[in-house]
Amino acid sequence: MKVDKPKFRRRKETRPDELVDAAVAEFSEHGYGDARLARVAERAQVANGTIYHYFSDKAALFAAVVDKVFVSPLNTTVDVDAHDIEDPLRAAIERMLTDEMMSIIAILLFEASRYPEPVGRIAEAFLSDIEARLAGVLPGQSSVHAAQMSYPLSIMVFPISVALVERARGKSDWADRARSVAMQHLALFLRDVD
Repeated sequence: MKVDKPKFRRRKETRPDELVDAAVAEFSEHGYGDARLARVAERAQVANGTIYHYFSDKAALFAAVVDKVFVSPLNTTVDVDAHDIEDPLRAAIERMLTDEMMSIIAILLFEASRYPEPVGRIAEAFLSDIEARLAGVLPGQSSVHAAQMSYPLSIMVFPISVALVERARGKSDWADRARSVAMQHLALFLRDVD
């Protein structure tokens, strides 16, 4: 007698990661406001209600997306010895210059005022964390670059701005352009600090 195998196998332990991956794509394509949990479920090939077994709502899922896209990767790039900041900052900039990261950054920057809860709250926590990390690795004093000392985010804001502008202009080489400008900016900053 032939025994049919079950059509689907449960993957409870991997399900949250699958949902977050599907949510990254959904938020990247539609932004926070227009993202739909039903489409996330469809992308992950699960029933709509499955999402609620792992995430309380869209805000919790978006927080998990920000953690996956930014916090986890940056944990390995920005927490470094202040004597060797160039390589970790280069690595952090490189990691930011992807389509999905830039899409999530755009949500954090441009939808925060429209959705102060949760996007604004998540953006503030994320930016404060990055600012604190940068302040911890930047050299102590620089009269030439006082702005970077008083506003450490300026080191990351510049390449992000270039990337967003070049993407908006429809340039296919936006990441290369932003990377080149970012590296020039970082080299000038580090030269003037020495």
